[in-house]
Amino acid sequence: MTAALTFAGAVSAQAADTSCVSGVCTVTFAYSRAAEQWVVPSGVTSVTATVSAGSGGASAPNSYQAETGAGGLGGSVRATLTVEPGEKLTAVVGGAGKRGVPDSLDPAAGGFGGGGSAGTKAAAQHSSGGGGGGGSFLFSSASLLLATGGGGGGSNAGSQAVIGGAGGSTGAGDPGNAPENASSWVYSGGGATSSSPGNGGGGDYLGEAGSNSPASSSTAFGQGGAGSDNQTAYNYGTAGGGGGGFYGGGGGGSDSPGGQTGSGGGGSGFVAESATNVRALDGNSGNGSIVITYDDPKDATTIELKASDNPNDATATELTATVSPATATGSVTFTEGSTELGSITLADGTATLLNFLSAGTHTITASYSGDTSHGPSTTSTTVTVTAYTAPSFSTDSSTAEPIEKSAAAGETFSFDLKAIGTPAPTYSIENDDTDSTVLPDGVTFTNGILAGSSTRAGTWKVKVTATNSVGTATEYVKLTIAPGTATALEALVSPGDSSSTTRWAVAPDGTVATTITANQGDSIVFDTMPVDQYGNPTTRGNVQPVTTSSVDTDTITYDPTTNLTTVTFNHASPHTITFKVGNLTNSFTVQVTPTSTVTPSPTPPRARAPPRARAAPAPRATSPPRDPHPWHRSAGHSASSPPASP
Repeated sequence: MTAALTFAGAVSAQAADTSCVSGVCTVTFAYSRAAEQWVVPSGVTSVTATVSAGSGGASAPNSYQAETGAGGLGGSVRATLTVEPGEKLTAVVGGAGKRGVPDSLDPAAGGFGGGGSAGTKAAAQHSSGGGGGGGSFLFSSASLLLATGGGGGGSNAGSQAVIGGAGGSTGAGDPGNAPENASSWVYSGGGATSSSPGNGGGGDYLGEAGSNSPASSSTAFGQGGAGSDNQTAYNYGTAGGGGGGFYGGGGGGSDSPGGQTGSGGGGSGFVAESATNVRALDGNSGNGSIVITYDDPKDATTIELKASDNPNDATATELTATVSPATATGSVTFTEGSTELGSITLADGTATLLNFLSAGTHTITASYSGDTSHGPSTTSTTVTVTAYTAPSFSTDSSTAEPIEKSAAAGETFSFDLKAIGTPAPTYSIENDDTDSTVLPDGVTFTNGILAGSSTRAGTWKVKVTATNSVGTATEYVKLTIAPGTATALEALVSPGDSSSTTRWAVAPDGTVATTITANQGDSIVFDTMPVDQYGNPTTRGNVQPVTTSSVDTDTITYDPTTNLTTVTFNHASPHTITFKVGNLTNSFTVQVTPTSTVTPSPTPPRARAPPRARAAPAPRATSPPRDPHPWHRSAGHSASSPPASP
C-alpha cells in the first residue's frame, strides 16, 4: 500500500496565488471543502509538500458530565516530490471535526475529508461526542502522493474525559483513548492502518468501523466510522466519530445507559514510494492545510570556461566564459582560490578576461551570478602557464668575428645553428658579405640547420636570425668550402706582350677552345694552377712547374714573383709545351708562324713530349702583376670552372 494509488478524475478549483520570497516560492492550500488544483511552473522539477489533516472535535459536557474530551490531533508529514513542469497537482485539505452539540438532537459532524460523525442523542440535553477530523490528500494526475489521517472525536465517561485517537502521518492512526486511570477500555474506536480501517468501539452499543474502501478519488476518501447513539432517556452522552484518511478510524461505542462512551480512532496516512526526505511532524490542531514550496523557477544555465592557446607568462592569458543559454544577462566573476581576478559583464552569453598569469599550474573558477530569468552556475578549469624566454645562441659572434664552419668540396655536412628559447624560435638567413650569393649551390638552411654538399670552393658569410614572440637573437657564421686534393693541372696562357688582352684557357685534359698562336721570336706566358676534381684551385701560393717544349731551341724561364712561366719561340713550327707539378702533367700546343725579319733556321728534330704525370703543388705567388686566372674569381667565392678561351 506504499505505491502511488490511482483515482478517478475530480473537478478542482484553482489554488491560491503563489508568493516568492528570497528565491523560495510557497503555495498554501487552506481548508475550503473542495479539491484545488496547481500547475507546476516551468523550470520546476522538485517540490516539498507539507500535508496536515484536521483534528477531531471535542465532546460537549452537560450537568452530569462536566469534563470535555479533546479530539485527537490530525496527522502531519513533509516530503520531497519529483515533478515535471506543467504537471497538475490536486490538493484536498481536511477539516476539523465538529465539537459536540449541546442542547440539540443533532450529532456533531465529522470534518471534510472522511471524518465520521458523533453518535445521535435521545434527548437534547444529553452530552455529545465530537466528530472525527477529515484527512488531507495530495494527488498528481490520478496518483495519490501523500495522505494524512484525521484525529478521532473526543467523548466523556461519566465525569472523565476520553481523548480521541491521533491521525496517522505516514501510516497507522492511533486508537481512541481511555479515561484516566482506566486499566481497560473497550468503548473507544480503533485506529486505521495502511491496509485496513479501524474497528468500531465495543459496549452495549457498538461504534461503526471505518469504511473498507480506502481513498479512491479527490471526492471519495477513507471514511471514519460514526460514534454509537445514546438511545436511552438517561442524561448521559454519545460516542465520538472516527477520523478520515487513507483508511478511516473506527467510531466509539457506549454502554446502555450512555454513561460510558468511547472516543473515535484516528485515520491512517499514506506516502508514495517516489517520495524522498519523508519526515513525520507534530500533530495538527484544527483544520488541516497543504503547503508546497519550491525554488524560484529560473532557466537553468551552464557555463564553459576556456583559456587561450599556449598560455605563457610573457603575454596575457585570455579566459573566456560562455554561458548557455546565450540570453542570460549579468556578469561572470573569475577567481583563483580566494583571489578575484576580475568580473566581466556578459555580451551575447560570453565574458572574456585578459590576465597575466605566472608560470605554473592555475585552477581558475568562473561563476555566473544569474539574473531574473536565469539561475546561477559555476565551473572550473586548470590552466598550465609556460615560462617564455627570448631566443639566445650558445656562442657569441659578430660580423667581424663570426663562428666558423667548414667542409671539403663534395663532402656532406650538417651544422646545428639552433637557438634556445620558448616558444621554439623560427629562423631566417641573409647575406653578410659583398657577394649577392647567400649560400653555395647544394646547401640549405632549414629550421636552424645548415646542411648539404657543395662542389664549389669558397667562403660565405651569413647572418642567422632566431625569432619568437618574446624577442630575437642573431648569429654570424662563416662557411668555408675547402678544395679537395689536386687531381689535375690547368693553365692560363697569354701573349708575352703584357699589353695584350688575349687569353687561352688550358683545361685539365689539355683542350683549348681556340688555337694558341705566336710569331717566331715572340713569347707566351702561362700560369700553372693545380685543381681538384671539381675544378677548384687547390693552392694560393707559387706553383713552379717543370716545363719542357717539343722544340729544343725554345727558351723557358720561370719568374717566382709572378708565378709565370715564359716560353720564347726561336723556331716557326707547332710547339708542344708540357708542364708538370709532382705527378700531375698537362700540355698544350702553340702554333708559331715565321716572320720576314727572322732568318729561318733548320728545323730541329721534333722532341717527343714527355708523358703526362701528376705532381704535388708548389707554392704560388701571392701578388702577380696581372690576374692570369680570371675564371677563379667570384667576389670572395671561388668559381667552379674556367670560361672558354677566346
